[in-house]
Amino acid sequence: MKQSFFLLLSFCLPVFLQAATIASQRGTVETGEQWILANKHLKAVIGAKGAMVLHLTDKNTGKDFVGGEGAFRDQFSPRSIEFAQAEYRGKIISSRQNEVILELTSPHIDGAFQFTKITKRYILRENEMLLRTEVEIYNQTESMQDQPFEYWSNSFWGVAGEDNYLELPCAGGVLRELSGSKTFHKEPIRGWLAATTKSKSGIVLLPEYK
Repeated sequence: MKQSFFLLLSFCLPVFLQAATIASQRGTVETGEQWILANKHLKAVIGAKGAMVLHLTDKNTGKDFVGGEGAFRDQFSPRSIEFAQAEYRGKIISSRQNEVILELTSPHIDGAFQFTKITKRYILRENEMLLRTEVEIYNQTESMQDQPFEYWSNSFWGVAGEDNYLELPCAGGVLRELSGSKTFHKEPIRGWLAATTKSKSGIVLLPEYK
């Protein structure tokens, strides 16, 4: 049996025409190997540890939209963070001028998730100021049984040192709340999620479930 879960998250900013590039670089003990996806206006740094977005920078303003704290930290409820701490294997799938693709695959995890595999793809195109993130979660055939997943993705959205506001569409309307609140909102609706600052910088996530 094999079950798949797909999630596409997009960071939306103004559109420009510019070739995309991808390169690897030596990271740190904390991040593992790193990869840089960039065009003229956007730079994303991905780390092998947890396959996380370490930085997502608007090169026009120098602002890092993940605050240097990272995004897409995988965990399964309630506090299963094995995948966030694991070092993923990275592979450059495409380095074409019009599109670069980085794929990262989780290693074997012992215990309750020994038959679970996570694959992430980060995609940047030359004519878009938008980083696509695809997450696939597999229950591998060796499991021989269905495996329900309660997947969490922990991220910091906003600019470090600024007041950041979370904008979340809920059943009663769009909620705008100062970042850092400990409130859990249990009635979001699918569509989008935004983080904005007083300086009118911001980031928008557009999830698609397949």
